[in-house]
Amino acid sequence: MSRHKNIKSIIQDSYYDDDYYNDYGEEYGQEVYGTEEEIKEQKRFDKLKKKAKKQPQCDEKVVQEIVIQFGNFFTYDQVKQTLIANQNDRLKTQADLKFKESKEFDSFLIINLDTLKKKNKDNIKQVNQEKKKKEEEEKKMMTKEEEEFKQYEIQLLKKEKSMNQDDQIDHKVLNQIYPDVQYADANLIQAIDEDNKTINLVIIGHVDSGKSTLMGHILFKLGRIDKQHMHKIEKISDQYGKSSFKFAYVLDEGEEERRRGVTINVGQSYFQTEKRQFVILDAPGHQDYVPNMISGASQADCAILVVEGIRQEFLRGFIGGSTKEHAILARSLGVTQLVVAVNKLDMVEWSEDAYNEIINHVQPFLLQIGFRQDNISFVPISGLNGTNLIEKPTSLPELTSWYTGPSLIEYLDQLKVPKRNIYKPLRVCLYDYYKGTEGNLIGDCVQAKVESGIIKEKDHLLLQPYNIMVTIKAIEASNQLIKYAAPGTLCDISLHLPSSFDPNYLKSGNVICDPKYPIHQVKEFRCQIVVFDIEIPITRGQPVTVYSFSNRVSGRISKLESVVNPKTGESIKKNPRCLMKNQTAIVHIKLEEKTCMELFSNYRTLGRATLRDGQRTLAAGINIELGQKQLPL
Repeated sequence: MSRHKNIKSIIQDSYYDDDYYNDYGEEYGQEVYGTEEEIKEQKRFDKLKKKAKKQPQCDEKVVQEIVIQFGNFFTYDQVKQTLIANQNDRLKTQADLKFKESKEFDSFLIINLDTLKKKNKDNIKQVNQEKKKKEEEEKKMMTKEEEEFKQYEIQLLKKEKSMNQDDQIDHKVLNQIYPDVQYADANLIQAIDEDNKTINLVIIGHVDSGKSTLMGHILFKLGRIDKQHMHKIEKISDQYGKSSFKFAYVLDEGEEERRRGVTINVGQSYFQTEKRQFVILDAPGHQDYVPNMISGASQADCAILVVEGIRQEFLRGFIGGSTKEHAILARSLGVTQLVVAVNKLDMVEWSEDAYNEIINHVQPFLLQIGFRQDNISFVPISGLNGTNLIEKPTSLPELTSWYTGPSLIEYLDQLKVPKRNIYKPLRVCLYDYYKGTEGNLIGDCVQAKVESGIIKEKDHLLLQPYNIMVTIKAIEASNQLIKYAAPGTLCDISLHLPSSFDPNYLKSGNVICDPKYPIHQVKEFRCQIVVFDIEIPITRGQPVTVYSFSNRVSGRISKLESVVNPKTGESIKKNPRCLMKNQTAIVHIKLEEKTCMELFSNYRTLGRATLRDGQRTLAAGINIELGQKQLPL
């Protein structure tokens, strides 16, 4: 008979019934009999039995299939436990896992949203901290110049109404003749007189007459453009398929200008000869860009009128093109000296007959519009080949057999430097605004021309029409810093503006002037005009665009006062119904907004006005009276 190891086995094999075991089995079953090793083995065996009862079996293939479906969110053990809990029910397990998956995804989104919100809050805090730092730095950067600004502004507050409203200014003040300004530094005036060798030269003419090519070739021949830069420009012209435009690309730097092969904006550069310094202004020739041409011509002292030597092309520009209009506009804007460059004569084998025919057409016209005979010169050239630009040709018998005159540069050296308005109150006309980021000028900068007076570094001046005080920080001309700028100087100026002023309001037409003799703003003025070759007569109420120095403003002709004799100024007919072409008349013009204006008697350059309607130039004249008190409308 086998030996029993515990009381539980004895009870099962004995005569005791189940009730007895239920009453006493648990108590007695915990007792183990035998040696110590047998007792340890029995306890280990009991533990294994309990584990086997607690861990029900499941199908491993089903677990793997479910893991493939939910492996992104649950591990193998998690899937197995869920399957066991559902007693190997596959469908119920998948449903439970889907429910848990949706909950975990929502919690994932909530956690991410919370983190994003925290990051945004941190970023906002950083931005606010940086703003506070900048504001604190700006407050600390208060300088003595800004304090002086405030003092000047306070002094001008009392005069603000009278300066901004022409109806409050006495008519005599508006039309007063300014006295001469006296300068304490006599050496400065002497130095300006000795250095007065600069001429502002505008290049005008019909589109495709070769203006940009001509000036680009001159700059290259005079060494203003080196060979490496010229080689780069040649590559760019080849890329655009315009290899013959390589010299034109020296001044036409805009992408649209190079793509279309047409000058749009006024190109500016400079060169120097043995006798003169020239600032060149390459004006556009297309009729759509006449306003830009006016802007360039208003800055000029002299002009080069480029015409084509090919007969058909010349007549196209002279009769139906821009040649005549450009010449008239240049003369009406104060240009008195003109060099006519007959270009592309190499295309007609340097024909003397073609050259003389062009002179016979152009010269009488120039005399008719007001140019003097001794201020007009003609020169045959080839801008593309560079013939007769710098030196006279020696090995070109087709030209030298009949032309023995100077070259183009030699004619330019013969131009007279105009007299400058040094002693009139300061007037600096602005043409453009930009933000300087590198180079000599940093910050708020403007392109300008000094029309009268002398401007120096650290000057405190008045900016009109905004009636604010500005300080001159630095002045640059021909890429060099200068301490002062005399009348006639085209320069870039770095300004120190008040912190309350938005520099984006700076534009063409603004004027920097002497606070003692400020330029006034008017809404109406009286003008003596010369009517151009127009098809439709000018009538009362005619809408016009008025161009005056760098200014451009819309208005209308409010009254036709009289037709006058151009030589004597005597009235021929009062209150005419209309004005015909080539007539000289006195008209009243009403502007849409107040504009800076000057009398011709005070400033010959600033006291001029050009009237246009759409793409037609109607007339040009001089301002003879400002204000509205004596304008009976």
